[in-house]
Amino acid sequence: VCAGKSYAAEKTLDYNVSVRITFGFGSNYNIAEFSKFALETINSELTDGYTMYESKGMWTHPERGAVLENNMIILFDMVDNAENQKSIANVAEGFIKLFKKSGGSVYVTKTPLIEAKVYF
Repeated sequence: VCAGKSYAAEKTLDYNVSVRITFGFGSNYNIAEFSKFALETINSELTDGYTMYESKGMWTHPERGAVLENNMIILFDMVDNAENQKSIANVAEGFIKLFKKSGGSVYVTKTPLIEAKVYF
């Protein structure tokens, strides 16, 4: 606080990639089952935190044409090392176990991070 004004503290983070994981539910949009999976698996693997939101997706199947599906997307930043890559694989494989029979899918993208700062 300076002369009655407060300023946000700034901390630069050392993450080097931004990650997006898109979970496609196929024909079985079971939000209760996904919520349990998120609490048990995602929370235990992505311990630095993430943002999750619900979305509607569309993709083109080579034989069936346009496919509409419900998705959950999580976003987070991380250091791109073997331990974190294993955590992403554990999350993806856990989701596929739950939703494979209904055509569930996981799409992971990593983008180089230019700068990350948190203000608090």
